[in-house]
Amino acid sequence: MRTAGWVVALLITAVALAALLASAPARADEATFTVIIVKATNDGVSIDPALNPYKSLLEDRGYTSFTKIGTTSFPLKEKQTKKFNIAGNVSAEIEYENEVNNRVAFKCRVFEGAKKALEVGYGIPRGGKTMVIFRGKVAYMLIIQAR
Repeated sequence: MRTAGWVVALLITAVALAALLASAPARADEATFTVIIVKATNDGVSIDPALNPYKSLLEDRGYTSFTKIGTTSFPLKEKQTKKFNIAGNVSAEIEYENEVNNRVAFKCRVFEGAKKALEVGYGIPRGGKTMVIFRGKVAYMLIIQAR
């Protein structure tokens, strides 16, 4: 009987340890970025239903119509960069710099063809969101979350 008690205690400890590891915070030297790509215009007044959770981020930006055109998600380690297409010859890249005090620091660059058109740096709380607005021939908004 005594052995059965130890087995039960060992199983409870293993389950508790597994739960603790599953809820452990993400490593500071890596982050997962999710980017929602939005086309913004003044053609009518509408918001893509998929963008309703982000309505407060989109309002008061000088546009009246918002269409989600894509989503991309990717992990990065410190000093890594990931490039992705926005639309046509417009692309962007995110470079993960580091994390200090639970704030994820990164740079976002937008390109028209090979020409860098915009570069901004951000530090947002892990799990937080920010938005980059690129006004070229068409306006694009990037809703960026870092986890």
